[in-house]
Amino acid sequence: MATLFFGGWDVPFTARDNIGPFSKWLSLLSIGIFLAKILFFLFVFMWIRWTLPRFRYDQLMSLGWKFMLPLALTYIVIIAAVLLGLSASGIPEGAWWTAILGSINIALVIILFAILDRGRIISPAYGRMHPKEVERLKQVEKQLEKRRPVAAEAGR
Repeated sequence: MATLFFGGWDVPFTARDNIGPFSKWLSLLSIGIFLAKILFFLFVFMWIRWTLPRFRYDQLMSLGWKFMLPLALTYIVIIAAVLLGLSASGIPEGAWWTAILGSINIALVIILFAILDRGRIISPAYGRMHPKEVERLKQVEKQLEKRRPVAAEAGR
C-alpha cells in the first residue's frame, strides 16, 4: 500500500526529487518516511481485522466480487471524469484542484456509507435478512429451547 498508492519513500508535501544532490540525511529521512507509512498501514490493517467481525469465505468472495469490484470501477470512472473536467475547465493543479478532488471524495464516501449502505453491507451476518425473518428465527429458537428439557427427561 505504501509503495503503490502513497508515494513510497517520497516525503509528503515536498518536491524532494527536485532539491539538490544526494545526501545521507535525505536518504535516512526517506527510509524513515517509508517505514512510518508501512507501520501506519500495519496498524490500520490490524485495527480493522480486530474490530470488524470475521467473514466466512463465501461472504468475503461475495463482498469482493459483487460489491467492491463494481465500486472500485465506478470510483475510477468518476475520478477520471472529474480529472478530465478539471483539466478541460483550465483549473491549474494546486489548492483548488486538491480541494475539489477532496470534496468529491468526501461526497462519495457520504453517499456510500450514509445513503447506500444503511447497515446492509457493513453489518452482522444476519443483517441482510428481513427483520420479520430474524424474528421468526428467534421464535423457532425459543420453541427449540422449550423442547430440550422435555427431550432430556424422556431420555432418562
